[in-house]
Amino acid sequence: MELHEPSLSTIEERENGLALVGDFDIFLSGELEERIRARASAGGRFAVDLMRCTYLDSTILTVLVRAANAYEGQLDVIAPASGNVARILSITKLDRYLPLI
Repeated sequence: MELHEPSLSTIEERENGLALVGDFDIFLSGELEERIRARASAGGRFAVDLMRCTYLDSTILTVLVRAANAYEGQLDVIAPASGNVARILSITKLDRYLPLI
C-alpha cells in the first residue's frame, strides 16, 4: 500500500466547514475525524469540501461514511463532478450514499 506524504496536505477551516487540500490517506484520517467531530459539536450545519482534494484512500472514505451516519442532517460533502475524487466516489458508489452537494 502506497502512503502519501502528509505534509503536502492540509485541512483548512472555513466558515461553513472544512476543506481538504491535497492527498489524504491513513496519515490524516485521525486528524480529519477529530476536526469533523469538533465541528459537529459546535452545532449547526457544516460541510467537508473535497473540491481541492486530489486523492482519498479507504480510511478517509470510512471517516466520511461514519461522519455521514453520525451527523445526518448536519453534514454536507462538497465534491467535484470529475477527476480522481469523483471517480473514487463513483467506483465505491459513495456518490449515492454521502450527502453530496
